Amino acid sequence: MADYLYKSVVYKNVDNVASPPTDWATQKTEYETNHQADTIKIDEIQVAATTFEINKDFDDFHDMIVSPYDWGDIRELETTNRYELYLVTSEPIT
Repeated sequence: MADYLYKSVVYKNVDNVASPPTDWATQKTEYETNHQADTIKIDEIQVAATTFEINKDFDDFHDMIVSPYDWGDIRELETTNRYELYLVTSEPIT
């Protein structure tokens, strides 16, 4: 059975980012203040061949986190200049 991997990025800074979102600072504040403490921290992610990857901008990703999902279901992989956020589901979110 296939899984669905929803991915988003929140930039900590936009140095060396070619086309950052114009509201990156607002997104960073929203995430760090209201959601980061609830996420599961990870060091890496491995994607199976039967996984559909869906990239979302942060605002759309944020809007998907409603029942039955919450921020405790989100995996966070922190890099030097960004947070990569992941939600894995067994059914597509519509």
